[in-house]
Amino acid sequence: MATILLLEDNVELRTLLQQALELGDHSILSGSTGADGLRLLEAQPIAPDAIICDMNMPEMDGVTFIRHVRSNPKWANTFIIILSGKEASGETAKESGADAFMQKPFSVVALNRLLEQHIGRV
Repeated sequence: MATILLLEDNVELRTLLQQALELGDHSILSGSTGADGLRLLEAQPIAPDAIICDMNMPEMDGVTFIRHVRSNPKWANTFIIILSGKEASGETAKESGADAFMQKPFSVVALNRLLEQHIGRV
């Protein structure tokens, strides 16, 4: 079982992704902003196995959140997937320190495949 931090401000998409990932028997920490993500990370004794993060969120966007994550040695090596509805965001995602980029809409199967390649069975 993997622990995955999921940050998405769209409630319906966050709920769908959380349910799909929980079907794989994973523990999901979820929030709607980068600030939520930092609070959730700080409350955990160890880093999650992966982070799935929307690029455009209120309060603290995905790019700023990822920069905070990468600057902390505790989380610096965590596998991060950034999501965005804009194809051009892929380059920004990589520059910010994300390991992977998925353009919305995407299939949950493709997301699971990407996670499986990096953290094991999902």
